Amino acid sequence: MARKQEQRITVPVEPFHVWNQVHVVLGALPGAQIMGANQGVIWASVRPGLRTWGEQITVTLMPVPGGTEVHLRSENTFPLQLIDLGKNKENIAHLVHGLSLPGTH
Repeated sequence: MARKQEQRITVPVEPFHVWNQVHVVLGALPGAQIMGANQGVIWASVRPGLRTWGEQITVTLMPVPGGTEVHLRSENTFPLQLIDLGKNKENIAHLVHGLSLPGTH
């Protein structure tokens, strides 16, 4: 229940395909809107809900031998909000699940 949650995963798929899948997965995340994307980094914002004032999501892609390393980060939008009631962990879990099998969601 911290202010942010981070995780790194390696996906055995080329960055181009992971890039496209990240857009699909973020589009399926309730309340999320992609704010920008540039050179292997995608930024999204999740609107406020009952548990938080909203979250900022950053997905960074890095090509590695045999696939793509993906760094996922979800953090509270409002700097004075000290806990997230599990919302950042849920956002990361949604992304990990959606990227586990690119092209199947």
